[in-house]
Amino acid sequence: MKVYSYEAVDFSGIRKKGKIQAEILQEALEELKSENLIPISVNDDSSRKLFLGSSELPLKKQIMLCQQMAVLLNAGVPVNEAIHIMLYETKGRQRRIMEQISGSLERGYSLAAAMNMTDGAFSNFMITMVGVGENSGSLGQVFEKLAMILGEKYQARSKLQLALAYPVFLAGMSVFLVMFLLKSIIPVLVSVFAAFQGELPWTTRLLIEGSRMIQNYGVAGCIAAFIMALLGYTACQKKEIGCRVDKYLLHLPVLGRLLRLSDNAIFFNTLGLTVQCGITVQQGVEMLQEISSNEYVKEQYRYLSQGLQQGYSLSQCVSKTNLFDDHVSRMVRAGEEAGELAVMLNQAGKVCAMAVDSINKKIQIMAEPAAVIVLGCVVGFLVMSTIMPILDLMLMF
Repeated sequence: MKVYSYEAVDFSGIRKKGKIQAEILQEALEELKSENLIPISVNDDSSRKLFLGSSELPLKKQIMLCQQMAVLLNAGVPVNEAIHIMLYETKGRQRRIMEQISGSLERGYSLAAAMNMTDGAFSNFMITMVGVGENSGSLGQVFEKLAMILGEKYQARSKLQLALAYPVFLAGMSVFLVMFLLKSIIPVLVSVFAAFQGELPWTTRLLIEGSRMIQNYGVAGCIAAFIMALLGYTACQKKEIGCRVDKYLLHLPVLGRLLRLSDNAIFFNTLGLTVQCGITVQQGVEMLQEISSNEYVKEQYRYLSQGLQQGYSLSQCVSKTNLFDDHVSRMVRAGEEAGELAVMLNQAGKVCAMAVDSINKKIQIMAEPAAVIVLGCVVGFLVMSTIMPILDLMLMF
């Protein structure tokens, strides 16, 4: 269903604003009429979301929300009261979102529908899972599982950021050092090098030329780089180009395998949860098509869903894609044959998560010395390029 923002007046002339859920605009207008409201404007929020991009709550806040909802619902607190309790424990944008959800619940919407009317604060996957929990009567368990899945995703992201933090810092320091020398130090040394009668080393000539370019075209180069980055980002938002870029990322030597296994872990853990909730595998895979942020992975999930619709088993579809390792495909097939598919899907998710941890540890071990070596080479190049001509000048006298 689409979400429409409306502004209307009641018969007493009081203006009201809010959101309403309907398949088409005409249904939204009819629902407003049934509530004795005269619409002034009704706008489709889905097109605005596509233009503005994602506005989801930060992952950490989503995890905390799921944990709190799981505790309250498992303790027997009704959904309306649970949202009302959490309303007073939040602030800022999250408080406004909870107020919006509370208002939608009071108007008779389900929790999933209310979450869908919050300007993209929650992913389609999370909204669908909440709907499944409401229909199956296991909403507290679903929130508990969602907290676990989102927590694993957050941990994987944090470990990757931690592994790359030091190398990125050293790379930034290297760039800053080079730019500082080219901008401030090399121009001063040019007059010294002018007294050099012989030919300067090629490394020194390269530095001098780079310094001249920075002096003459530095501002224009920064502006051009910003424009190119903006155009590249805009191009990547297009589905076809974004899919090609994401496919290239997955084929990178180490980072590609890390990204692929991270998606695999989330996919199998979440699919195992949907199967445990009584959803068919085909329906579960259809729900998970948008769970990844990688466009190429989304495309492969759609192919997997199409294979299931054609009557192939999950293990056959998994083995036909190039996203999953062979041993994971065998685990899925064993689960199908033993009638314990949900258990094996969860186990496959754990195997992928362990592989992600292993790669993260290797990156942490190797990245730091590699970054130090690169920084040492950069510093050595700069020192040799500036010191060698000065030493030659000293030997001439």
